[in-house]
Amino acid sequence: MGIKERDIATTALRVNPSYTYENNRQVPNGTTVSRQVDLHLRDLKKYPEIMKAFVEAEISQTISTQLLVANEQELADEALVKALKDAQQRAQSLAEAQGSKLGKAHSISEFLTRTDDNYKLQVSRGVVGESASGLQKDAMMRSRAEPFEPGVMEARAQVYVVYLLK
Repeated sequence: MGIKERDIATTALRVNPSYTYENNRQVPNGTTVSRQVDLHLRDLKKYPEIMKAFVEAEISQTISTQLLVANEQELADEALVKALKDAQQRAQSLAEAQGSKLGKAHSISEFLTRTDDNYKLQVSRGVVGESASGLQKDAMMRSRAEPFEPGVMEARAQVYVVYLLK
């Protein structure tokens, strides 16, 4: 399907016995074989075709997808700069409403430091979006190429800035 080898990662093959229970006893009934396969799909137009191939292969385990962007760090950094500019504009408005002028920033942090129940520093930026997961065979088989809409990806950042007043 045109996916390059560098965009495919697999785990080792796992082979395990399979059992059923009869009269509260384990009875062997075969073997299960599994492997995780991760695909880095660079052309989303191929998504329906790939999902259809998985379904037709009668994969019985969960098929899930995760949407990511190639330039996540760049987008997260851009969101952080915009959050900082927004914080300054809001602080300016608040200072003016109190008859003061905004001074220099005293401290700046991108960590979530103001939660009551969590004292760990956590970066509060990233790129998030919605993705499909757990596709069912009957849903995929309704059409030759199930439509795929990636949804909206959104870069978010949060900053905490303490400004001095003049």
